Amino acid sequence: MSALSQELNVLFVDAIRQVSGKNIGNVAAEQRIAELGLDSVSVMEMVGTIEEKLGVQLSDDELTKINTFGDLAALLGKLTTKAA
Repeated sequence: MSALSQELNVLFVDAIRQVSGKNIGNVAAEQRIAELGLDSVSVMEMVGTIEEKLGVQLSDDELTKINTFGDLAALLGKLTTKAA
């Protein structure tokens, strides 16, 4: 799996820090979001923060398909390309 761009890595780390107070450094594309120990509400808040910063909206169906940061990055890449 490809590496996350520096921009997305910073965005993900900042969103995690905002909702959980955890400073995790970096995330890897293959890292499972569930490994962070966040509850479902915190994960939704993290995704909401990312959506707001990028100006996109993920559907509930899309959210159920996200397991890793790479999954999230790929989906966000598709959505930001459509919005451009």
